[in-house]
Amino acid sequence: MTKVFLKKLNEIQPSQLFISSEKLSDVITKLESPLSRSLEPVPIKELDGEVIFTDGHTRAFTAFLAGLEEIRVCWEDEDLDWEEYRICVKWCKTEGIYTIADLKMKVVSPEDYEVLWYERCEEMQNDLKVRRKMNYSKVIVSQYLAALEMLKEAIVKCPDSIWNDPGDRTKFWHITYHALFYTHLYLQDSEGAFTPWLKHRKEYQFLGQVPWPPHAAPQIGEPYDKATMLEYLSFCQRHVVERVPQLDLEAASGFNWLPFGKLELQFYTVRHIQQHTGELMERLGSRASLDLPWVGTKPD
Repeated sequence: MTKVFLKKLNEIQPSQLFISSEKLSDVITKLESPLSRSLEPVPIKELDGEVIFTDGHTRAFTAFLAGLEEIRVCWEDEDLDWEEYRICVKWCKTEGIYTIADLKMKVVSPEDYEVLWYERCEEMQNDLKVRRKMNYSKVIVSQYLAALEMLKEAIVKCPDSIWNDPGDRTKFWHITYHALFYTHLYLQDSEGAFTPWLKHRKEYQFLGQVPWPPHAAPQIGEPYDKATMLEYLSFCQRHVVERVPQLDLEAASGFNWLPFGKLELQFYTVRHIQQHTGELMERLGSRASLDLPWVGTKPD
């Protein structure tokens, strides 16, 4: 159990701009003597070098009205959204609220509290959600494009003798197409939302057996040439920039064979590109002494 201790009210920074008169009346009605023991401990947190209230502003304000200088507190043990709290603390300081006593002119009706506080916080939370999604999207796009740039270098540098080497069980061009196909596919909301590339050839995406009965080997005929693969890669680069910001990163993957969320699917797909690119780079290094550069990031 979290330890309860006493702390001076004027040493704790509020993170709330208003007090609801209805909540205040309810707390006062339930008070017993002695007041200092009657109030439930208020949770606090040290954030950016100062101690703030994370909840219990009404209880703390009641203690202030009763003339108490100290209140029972406990350290917050939940991992809350501290960015939200930083914003709320900043609001308070902007309006001159540095201690619980500064809320004495901020007691408002329940109706006003709903509009002035709850709705303002809800708007802030929605703005944060959008901003975070955009930040995540920029990072994801950058890593997709970096991985695709390395695959592009492998395609461009690949000698004709390696591109479709008869000695390879799985050809260089085939691995390239496989990586690009699944990049394209997994950028969709679901399998049902996927429209194959105009130059797609049936079953060319599979490196092994077709994953449905009778699990036959894919029918692979004429190979793709380098120009066509570079065209598909360019398509995928544009598709990444377009699709990633549109994805609901909190949704399920959308593909029943991938039992995780949409955000993890993006990491999964970038890793998939990089795995096959590494495989191709190894062929270029061991057979043609070609060393391809690492691309760490590539903003759109």
